[in-house]
Amino acid sequence: MSVDFLRPKFKLSKKRIQNLGHGMFVLFVSTLVVGITLLGFYGNLTGNTKAAEGINKQISYQGKLLTSTGAVAEDANYNIKFVIYDSATLGTCLWTVSGLCETPDSINVEVANGYFSVLLGGTGHNAINLDFNDDTYWLGITVGSDDEMTPRKRIGAAGYAFNADTLDGLDSTSFLRTNAVSTSTSQTVFATVPDGLGVHQGSLYVNPSSASTNYAMLGVAVAGVEKLRIDSEGDLFTAGSLNTSSTLLADGLATFYGSVDIGNDTSDTLTITARIDSDVDPATNNYYDIGQFDDAWKDIYASGTIYGNTASFSGTGTSTFSGGIQASHLYTTDGLTVVGG
Repeated sequence: MSVDFLRPKFKLSKKRIQNLGHGMFVLFVSTLVVGITLLGFYGNLTGNTKAAEGINKQISYQGKLLTSTGAVAEDANYNIKFVIYDSATLGTCLWTVSGLCETPDSINVEVANGYFSVLLGGTGHNAINLDFNDDTYWLGITVGSDDEMTPRKRIGAAGYAFNADTLDGLDSTSFLRTNAVSTSTSQTVFATVPDGLGVHQGSLYVNPSSASTNYAMLGVAVAGVEKLRIDSEGDLFTAGSLNTSSTLLADGLATFYGSVDIGNDTSDTLTITARIDSDVDPATNNYYDIGQFDDAWKDIYASGTIYGNTASFSGTGTSTFSGGIQASHLYTTDGLTVVGG
């Protein structure tokens, strides 16, 4: 069985709206509200309830028209202008029922026993496209050739419409927007379970339609100081340590600024299959060794000169150099062959 939920009744106020000048009419007005008329049904109480895809953007307005002497206006059709402003006096026209704000037109309204009812924004009217997140809208009314009546009537809300300002009691500022920059002041947890190996199958997926070269795609900062950034080329920049307990892969150039520690135990290993394309210099002169007595390198190949204050060679084999050896002292416990310098 379907049921139409009735519109709330409007109570007439005791306040009389006077004319600015010596017009013919005054108006007793009803409460002006913006609300939603619902069409519901009684059915399975356990069924799902869905929100409407849209609302009827029309404003119901009712009033009583009197003559300047207080008599009820004659039954007739009257030309009445309805204009919405952003201020109780003067201000800017935001909407008019017909025509343009610069030259508003009237509409024909039937009055019976002094009463009339209009649905502003209805058939033949200008559509109401105002942002009703703003609470400073005022309705001005002009009957026939009279001046606009005063004071203007402020547009309010029906009681239950107050709930539209929140969602489950939460203000709109508590939600992140998808069409504007939003700031979250609490933790945000992405609990989506990844469903594959593709980048689009992760719990968090950043995928703009385009991005300029080297522009930031994902950033982390503390009080505005950059800590981590991933750019549109896939480059990773970090201001701190980059720690991994598994494999670190870089399919391209990996640049590190600052100190780099690899491994935290002698059982950790570093395997380099690529070529080293630069000099390898120690941080402190004459301090570090390459290998040690019980963990020696097998062969060292050099096509240039080996320099050192003291060059010491020990072992059971023969050390052969096709280039020069420059040292103030040279020691060997086995054979030494120098071919060249």
